[in-house]
Amino acid sequence: MVKQSLKKFNGDKVAELETQMWQAYYKHKFFKLFLLLIRMMHELFGLNYFYAVRIAFYATSSAMEFRLNRGKEDKKSILKKLEKFYKNIQKYSLKSFDYKKVAELEMNW
Repeated sequence: MVKQSLKKFNGDKVAELETQMWQAYYKHKFFKLFLLLIRMMHELFGLNYFYAVRIAFYATSSAMEFRLNRGKEDKKSILKKLEKFYKNIQKYSLKSFDYKKVAELEMNW
């Protein structure tokens, strides 16, 4: 798998997918969110579909758990999934980053 730069991407395409993902999230259309995340991982990072599905699973499951259990969510469980998500993204990134810190920042956002 070829590593990609996180700084090189089609901003218009990311914005389009992000908008659709947020709409799916708020409407509880988690399967659609999952499919959009797969598409983003494939198109943005050039990952094959096997890896894109794997990474999208962690992001979707954490979002779903957070959204459906709002106010009584298991933050440790969600953080663990976010860490797996970002750890996998880091594997395919040219630039290393603290995936645990990024997951924590997202969790607290």
